[in-house]
Amino acid sequence: MATLGVVILVVLSVGASGIAVADTDSHPPTEPGADETQNPDGSSASPSDGDSTDQSGSTAAAGSSHIELTLSVGSIQTHAGGSESLKILVGATNTSSPVPSGVANIPITVEIEKPTGAVLTKNVTTGSQGTAELSISPSQNGAYEFWASSSEVADQAYGEANLGAKSVAFPGWHNAIEVGHPTTAAIAALSNGEPVGNADRQFTFNTPTGQQTKNVTTSANGIATFKYTPNEAGSYNIDPAKPGDEAYLEAGDMTAKQQFNTPWADNLYFNQTAAIFGQVKDEGAGYANQELVVSVENDGTVLTNITTTTSSNGQFLTTWTPPAEQTDFQINLYATDGKEIAVSDYEIEVSERPESTTDPSSVDISLDYRNEDWNPKLAPGESATVDVTVQDDGTPVSGAQVDLSGVIGYPGAVVTEGTVTTNANGEATYQFSIPSTAPDQTQFELRAATTVNGQQSTETSYGDVGHVAFSAGSDFRTTNGESSVTYTIEATDASTGEPISDVSSLMFLEKNGFNATIIGSESVRTNSSGVGTATLDIGSVTGEVMVATVGPFQDASSFTSDTVSTYDLTTNGLNNEYSPGEEVSFTYSTTASAPVSANVIVAAGDNDAAQAEQGLLYSEQVEEGNQIQFTIPEGLSSGLDYYVTIVASTDSGERNLVTERMEIVESTDSTNSPPSASFTVTPSSPTVGQQMTFDASQSDDSDGSIASYNWDFDGDGTTDASGMTVTHTFNTSGTYSVSLEVMDNEGATSQAHQEITVAGDNQSVVDQYDKDNNGIDSFELLQGISDYQSGDLSGIDILDLISNFQS
Repeated sequence: MATLGVVILVVLSVGASGIAVADTDSHPPTEPGADETQNPDGSSASPSDGDSTDQSGSTAAAGSSHIELTLSVGSIQTHAGGSESLKILVGATNTSSPVPSGVANIPITVEIEKPTGAVLTKNVTTGSQGTAELSISPSQNGAYEFWASSSEVADQAYGEANLGAKSVAFPGWHNAIEVGHPTTAAIAALSNGEPVGNADRQFTFNTPTGQQTKNVTTSANGIATFKYTPNEAGSYNIDPAKPGDEAYLEAGDMTAKQQFNTPWADNLYFNQTAAIFGQVKDEGAGYANQELVVSVENDGTVLTNITTTTSSNGQFLTTWTPPAEQTDFQINLYATDGKEIAVSDYEIEVSERPESTTDPSSVDISLDYRNEDWNPKLAPGESATVDVTVQDDGTPVSGAQVDLSGVIGYPGAVVTEGTVTTNANGEATYQFSIPSTAPDQTQFELRAATTVNGQQSTETSYGDVGHVAFSAGSDFRTTNGESSVTYTIEATDASTGEPISDVSSLMFLEKNGFNATIIGSESVRTNSSGVGTATLDIGSVTGEVMVATVGPFQDASSFTSDTVSTYDLTTNGLNNEYSPGEEVSFTYSTTASAPVSANVIVAAGDNDAAQAEQGLLYSEQVEEGNQIQFTIPEGLSSGLDYYVTIVASTDSGERNLVTERMEIVESTDSTNSPPSASFTVTPSSPTVGQQMTFDASQSDDSDGSIASYNWDFDGDGTTDASGMTVTHTFNTSGTYSVSLEVMDNEGATSQAHQEITVAGDNQSVVDQYDKDNNGIDSFELLQGISDYQSGDLSGIDILDLISNFQS
């Protein structure tokens, strides 16, 4: 079992250029002059040390629009102890192709602002892979900020890191609170990533009426809580002393929860209609049957106002199609009766659908790490093997060249590049190593691209770089109306898999959505098996609840959530797969004792929406038990995923929701066309006793073959003969309905009918009625007419009698 010698707190933040930066807590007391710099390939980075107050970036040279700078911060450390220093990885990356490549010999200036405000300037040049490293040993705790710029690149990278003491405020996810309702907030006190018990922390509490300074003392587990009741609508802000993370809250007379298309949707594309839906609550119950304005805004400017009416449970649903304008839109809610509605901020990012995804490629790349999870944790210095597979519409592709690139951060400092060629089975192997000096606790992506028969396909595998593999999960349970959540963490050595003890995590149980508040908190620490657990009672609280966490080796934005409800919600008759043109029909049911209605939405997820001509398939408010029906549009590409989201509520506001995936697949129903039946008769004017030939060779089957031919000569419905060509003789004159039934190789049948008139033998009919051999007299003719009327004599026979009538 390994022990944790130095615990570091890793916090990812995004700067102006979208660069992810990791935060570290090691700070040996050394002077800036002891800093060392080296490129990953071993060449000197030629640093220029010294403090400076100049923070301006350099002007980039022309022609560098596809080159982006990246900056990631971590620490060199081992969890068994050892020296610690702040590690900064900068890079110049060419992003003009799906697989980025490093750009060598790019001069980069890195400016590091210390907690005192002084600026340390470093100059480095990228090595052969387009990266350079800086290693500094901070002498002070506090907030550090980083800027990277170049005279040859029209881009800058920014990041920040906090060392030493830090405070984090919660609630940290949803921010809507209701005027007049008590709310509980929490402060987590940390030092070098570890919870600090019995610590005094100060924070500023900003309210609509002014600013207050508050002091709290943490309990032994490093957590302090305090309660307050918002007395008017407006913004409330809990701002810990720096360094720290704030909590932003918005109070209203009512609170609401809203979303569009799917629970995780962020993106929308030109000409794609979105369903905007949610629920408004007043004093905990649905804001029923009230007029509501859904306002679509852009930086405070109203684009459109959509007026709708809430249902009996306070739910609302409308649709909106964005203009062809690449920008972000905010969705706000307004009540026409003047009440303020507090709702968590919601943005819809609208852009043009990527051209490459409008005609999805049939080529597929898969990347599978050996001996690793789907989201691998790779230690600095660790080697990895990836199995690469290329298929075209499910068939292995031999000889496909696959370009690969491994990057740290975003858009990515390249740390490995290569090309592999698939064998006869469409398989190849790619091996690489994470640099031993790579920043700890940073994001890693392996990107791949290939072109087969003019079709390009790309794939990205996501992972992390770090010495410690940390995982966490929450198990929500409800028994006899009382709910609880068990939170479990696990820490192992990323290289050996050995358990690591004494890794800490703080958990915060939040009620979110309609009145954000902390309903419980606890500290967890791994044992000798590398596992730690804690259980918190949710009690009778219902609705969406969330577990937020903070601690070493954890992304500060990580959380798990669930919906706690007094009733179950299930779908009935919904399949996992549907084909274009197929009808979808299902219902939902609950165990609620009160009437329930729901917003029902069927929409593509973010990634699939980029490929789907129609992102929204269905959006209606549906009462429990009513049928939900729609048809999958023709032309949807197979492989697209749509999500069926059902958000149900009683009139009193008791909610539950379910989301199920629905995949579009190619039709497996090869619809069989029935055969065509036809036949000829020879001779065409038969007489009694004459042999006739019935020929069905003109019958055919357009999508198969005819398996059988069955004939019915007397119209009684039974088969009198079988075969494509048959003969038959009628012994009595008359008109007969002859039927042919043919059956194809898949069991489909078709029929053909003809009326056949069989003439009598002229002499035999006259002899039959001419009893005295003196020709047909009046009496004999009348008898023949009577027989004709009763159907016993054909028309041809009666003509024979008339022609032999002797007047």
